[in-house]
Amino acid sequence: DKLSGKCTVHSVRPLVCRLFPFCADPVTGQAMFYPSQCGSNLVLLSPDSNRGWNLAQYRGAVEEWIRDIWKEALNRSPKNASYTDSNTASEGSP
Repeated sequence: DKLSGKCTVHSVRPLVCRLFPFCADPVTGQAMFYPSQCGSNLVLLSPDSNRGWNLAQYRGAVEEWIRDIWKEALNRSPKNASYTDSNTASEGSP
């Protein structure tokens, strides 16, 4: 940001990138942690730290993402004959 000097690159990235090194499971809604992906760059801050971010800050965004996934899955189900934007064969095979 030119006015504040604050880096805004992280905030405009897709949710999956902002959650790294966590991955939200769309079936259970649970977050999985991949510390090996960070190597020596992983720093665990105390819960009261005002540096960095915590997963709870993204709870609403993750819940919305999971709702969208399931909504799309239900719309694509064979019981919904009105769905026409499928990438699968007409017989339903992947």
